[in-house]
Amino acid sequence: MPRTRVKNKVLAKQYIAEDMNMSAVVRENKPHIKPGSVRVAASRILNNKEFKKTLIEELELKGLNDEKVAEIHRRNLTQEDNLTASNTAIDMYNKVKGNYAPQRSENITLNLTGKELQEHKKNLLEELKEVSNA
Repeated sequence: MPRTRVKNKVLAKQYIAEDMNMSAVVRENKPHIKPGSVRVAASRILNNKEFKKTLIEELELKGLNDEKVAEIHRRNLTQEDNLTASNTAIDMYNKVKGNYAPQRSENITLNLTGKELQEHKKNLLEELKEVSNA
C-alpha cells in the first residue's frame, strides 16, 4: 500500500531533523527492525518519487532552494573553511532534486580469442575515436 502524503511529509521532516540520515529515521520509526533491513527500508524510502517531491517541498519551506544553493556554491568558490562539508551538502541537495543522475558503470565479460579479439579491439578503438571527435 502506498505511503500517504501526510506520512511522506512526516518522514521528510524527520529526515531533515536527523541531518539527512534516513537509516536513523527508519530505526526511530521501527525499533524492532533488523540492522540489515534498515538500509533496505531507507533506500526504498529515498528512491520513492513521491517522497522526493515532498522532501524538496520541505527543504524549500526551510529556505533551501536552487537560489540558496547557488549562493552557497558561489561562496564556496572563494573560501576555504568547511569547504568539504558545504560541498557535500550541495551534492546531497542536487541528488535529491535529481539535477544529475547517479554514476553508472557497466562490467562486460567477453570470451574472445585471436582474430575475434583483434576485431573487437579495432571496433572499440574506432568507437572511441568517434566519441572523442564529437
